[in-house]
Amino acid sequence: EFATYARDHNKQLVIVLIPFKEQVYYDLIHDKITYAHDITQPNTLIMETCTALNILCIDTLNDLTLHNTKKLYWDYDNHFTPQGQDTFSLILEQTLKTHHIIP
Repeated sequence: EFATYARDHNKQLVIVLIPFKEQVYYDLIHDKITYAHDITQPNTLIMETCTALNILCIDTLNDLTLHNTKKLYWDYDNHFTPQGQDTFSLILEQTLKTHHIIP
């Protein structure tokens, strides 16, 4: 419904996927994970749904993974550290510019 509203009112709906830290640091911790799930499956399913609905969806997993040598998340939960917030905001800004959402 919102996608239709946004289109009819000249608004752009953008869904941004913010990965959890196990996804970003998977290359560094995969040998410590005891389950055998595809860690990117949630992102893939959401991206496929957005594509089917013609909604712009931005997956920041690959871009954040390029910065996984930095401490992007706190140890005790899935929230960004200040460095993680800065890194994510720069990635998001660049991506929104690339898609001509912001100037």
